[in-house]
Amino acid sequence: MSADKKDMEEEIKPVDFDPFAGREIQLIAPTVEPQQEIWLSCIIGGPDANRGYNESVSLLMHGDWNQSAMEKSLEALIQRHEALRAAFSADGSEICIYKDFPLNLTYEDLTAISAGEQKDYIRSFARTDASIAFDLLNGPLFRFAIFTLDNQTHYLTLTAHHIICDGWSVGIMLQDLGKLYSAYSKGLEPRLPEAIRFTQYAKEEWAFEKTAEYAEIQNYWLEQYRDKPVQLNLPIDFPRPA
Repeated sequence: MSADKKDMEEEIKPVDFDPFAGREIQLIAPTVEPQQEIWLSCIIGGPDANRGYNESVSLLMHGDWNQSAMEKSLEALIQRHEALRAAFSADGSEICIYKDFPLNLTYEDLTAISAGEQKDYIRSFARTDASIAFDLLNGPLFRFAIFTLDNQTHYLTLTAHHIICDGWSVGIMLQDLGKLYSAYSKGLEPRLPEAIRFTQYAKEEWAFEKTAEYAEIQNYWLEQYRDKPVQLNLPIDFPRPA
């Protein structure tokens, strides 16, 4: 063995790092402009700005309950919608869709406490949940919580970051969840039409910006606001910033 090769082998040291470890990335797409704006505000504003984008919706459900069917429905919902398997690149320019994400679920059985105590507990949970910032780089960017109030009453909460969803998309997910749960609770396979893929939407939006139609629309609005609007002189508590 030559001296140079021997020296090279002596310099190589094993490290506990596997670049291929972790969840498998299924797709990568460019982020759309509103997502870039949200990402930037989270970076500039830090955790306070980040948690300010938390969106939450809750459902109070009455009737027979099938916990395993609900968990299976939530897992199917994650697989159905790319946004629930998403995280973002370090510079916010790309959205990464992972092949799968574990179900991020909190479950609490509150049947042992009074109705008043249940309300206080859920109210306290909501305050805490609202203050927890999501990890945009690693995800997941959603979480679920289920509270059992009695045998016939359950409280479900979905919290997600606004960078992957809005009120309209939350409504779509809840509709899908209802159909999934109805099927699984009856032992049936759900039959839902294929969901629109966010990655495809993002690529189509960026492609549209290169068209003549987009340039025409942009020029129209630039012309509308060619002159700056008159600054409103309203009484304020503090001097107007620059």
